[in-house]
Amino acid sequence: MLVKRCKACVRGVIFGISVALVLMSPLFGLGLLYYLLWLFLPHIAIEIIVFLVAYYMIFYLCRFLCFPASNTFIRRMVEYYIMRFTSVQYREKLRTLRAMVLCSLVDTQITAVDPELEYKELQNSIGQRIEIYTRKQAQNGISGKQKRMLENFVKLRTLLETAALVRGEETFSLWELLGKGNILYTWLRSEDQKAKFVSYEIAVELLNHIHSIYRDLRQLTLPKPWYKHVYRFLMNDTFCTLQEMTLRLEMKYEAKHLRVPSYDKSDKLDCMFIRSTK
Repeated sequence: MLVKRCKACVRGVIFGISVALVLMSPLFGLGLLYYLLWLFLPHIAIEIIVFLVAYYMIFYLCRFLCFPASNTFIRRMVEYYIMRFTSVQYREKLRTLRAMVLCSLVDTQITAVDPELEYKELQNSIGQRIEIYTRKQAQNGISGKQKRMLENFVKLRTLLETAALVRGEETFSLWELLGKGNILYTWLRSEDQKAKFVSYEIAVELLNHIHSIYRDLRQLTLPKPWYKHVYRFLMNDTFCTLQEMTLRLEMKYEAKHLRVPSYDKSDKLDCMFIRSTK
């Protein structure tokens, strides 16, 4: 407990020093600019330049403090950490799917806390990811990383629709069974009559593809050298860009994305219009 508190105190001190340096850096830069201009320009010109620079620095600092999300770096930082969190979520869902496939290939049983909810969420997450990428591709296009992930999820859904499980006289595709969580859970937990894949080859291909997607998702959170980490931070837009989060709101609430002119017509506000249900 004492060690954890000490570590928390050290992190707090480091954070405080970092914030102080960031806040003091504009003053230091302004003083350095004044000194350099003093060597080459008349006094009145220096005062005008320093006044203009100070005005814009204060303007953008106030704008940043009032609307931090308007800053490109802060916005990208939010997108990046949500992307990492989303990657972990999808990996957990793929673990569930992989366990389900292995349970039918090998004579084992599967456990789940809430099978109906868990399997339906798995089906919905795959369908939603495909729909988001498809809409985004139709609107403004998608990047190479997003296109690769779209192809992976489309192939995953195709394999799930092709792979069929049989138990007695009943046969369903795995995609259909994901929407029927209780039936699938009963089949996988049954001891007297196990559910089997109709085609062993398709089941193995599905298992390999799940592993391939899992490996790609894991690359989004793996520790890397600092320069690769910076590249991933700046360039990797696989999940959760601002446009994607806007599409999620539109899909969930039947909302509409608008850009409303500001009061003085100098800029436009990025807004979402959400209709009331009442």
